[in-house]
Amino acid sequence: MYKNLHRRYLKRIISCIIILPLFFMIQTTEVKTASAAVESSNNHENSKVSDIKKESPEKELTHDQIVSLTNQFMQTLVQDIDSNNKVVNYNTKNELLEEFEKVTTKDVATKYVDYYYQNKTSGLYIKPTETPPWFNEKNDYDMIQREDNVVKVIQENKSDLYGSYTVEIEFTYNDKWKITDINY
Repeated sequence: MYKNLHRRYLKRIISCIIILPLFFMIQTTEVKTASAAVESSNNHENSKVSDIKKESPEKELTHDQIVSLTNQFMQTLVQDIDSNNKVVNYNTKNELLEEFEKVTTKDVATKYVDYYYQNKTSGLYIKPTETPPWFNEKNDYDMIQREDNVVKVIQENKSDLYGSYTVEIEFTYNDKWKITDINY
C-alpha cells in the first residue's frame, strides 16, 4: 500500500514537472503574441503621431517667419515713389493688393492700401504720412495659440512718434502662414 501511494504521488510530481513547464510555455507564448499585437498597434498609432509631427513643423510659427512676414508687409506698404509721390512699381490699388496677398489677406491689406494710397488717372499715389506703429523684431512678444492653425502675436512697444503702444498680429496657416488680422 505504501508503494502504491508512493507511486501515485511520484506520478503526480512527474506530471507536474512535465505539465507545468509546458503550461507556462503556452501561457508565455500567448502573452508574447498578445504583447506583439499591442506593440504592433502602438507602432501603428505612433507612426500616425509621427506623421502628424512631420506635418507640424511647417505649421509651427517661428520667430523667423514672424519677422519675415511683418517685414514683407511693411516693405510692401512702403513703396518706391517718384518726386510727386507716384508709386513706381504699381499703377493701381488692385495691383498693390495682389502683391500684399503674398503675406496677408485682401481684407487686411485693403484697410492699409485705402488709407495710404490714392488711385488717380495718372497712376497710384502714396499719401505722405508716417508708417503705422509696427512689430519690432528686437522686442519681446507673446504668442497665443488660438486654434490649431491660428496664432496671435502681441507686442508692447514704444516710439517717439506713437509713445507706448501694443500691436496684435494674427497669423493663420492655410498651406502657408499669412497675416490675417492687425489691431493696435
